[in-house]
Amino acid sequence: MYKICKGLILSSLLISFIADAGLIRGAGRGGITVSFGTIDLLVPTSEINEFGLLNWDYYSNINPAVPYDSVYVPPGYPMAMAVPDFCFVSLGSGQPFEDDPCYWQFNEGERLEVIGSTVSFFSLAIQNITWRIFESDADPFIDAPLFEFDNRFSSVENTGDRSQRRQLYLDAAMPRDLAPGEYQVQVSVTQTAPVGYTFYAADAIFYDEACFGEPENIICSRLGSVSGNTFVRSGIDRMVVVSEPSIVLIILTALCCLLVRRKVQTK
Repeated sequence: MYKICKGLILSSLLISFIADAGLIRGAGRGGITVSFGTIDLLVPTSEINEFGLLNWDYYSNINPAVPYDSVYVPPGYPMAMAVPDFCFVSLGSGQPFEDDPCYWQFNEGERLEVIGSTVSFFSLAIQNITWRIFESDADPFIDAPLFEFDNRFSSVENTGDRSQRRQLYLDAAMPRDLAPGEYQVQVSVTQTAPVGYTFYAADAIFYDEACFGEPENIICSRLGSVSGNTFVRSGIDRMVVVSEPSIVLIILTALCCLLVRRKVQTK
């Protein structure tokens, strides 16, 4: 009986630890890093020339009178994740991803305090962050979410500079209808260009200036293409809601202690 009770107590402590854990960290999310990275910029529309390209003189100016944001995302790297940045693992060509990725786990009724991340933050843009919870087998690109949390429940890390990498935060009460089980949690980051700006996808292979036009009117550009007034990126990860075991475990542990005490007293 003593060994059984001891095992039950140890199991109870282990289950309590698992249930209380927020971020469960495995190896992270794997990404193949054999392709080219992406280079995106937020630039004044006045600097897009007649060829639809970004003026080289403006791009190469270290301190332009009208600033721009430049974001470089490494090859294979997700631009937004519903888990912290350290949950990403770089993989080489053909390298398997064998461990479970990071995921969120909450006790039933706990607040949803989730930390996500982005590596494509434009400090000049207008930010809108949305978190969504889907069924575990849902297709987030087709199916409607079970729950959605808008900008009122979200915030972005204030680094005090123009850093591209930022932490994203969700802080909301868990919906009463969110039953124990496995789900998908998605963070969507929509960045809107301010008036007079546009997003520009620069060529990630050819970095030098490219010059076109008649001899008397040569225009040099940074190769790429205008990508519009909004920049949307999202990431999906796993979330688990578990029943709170604490009360049951406390009762079982107390019963074991009483049984052990009674056995000792009868010897």
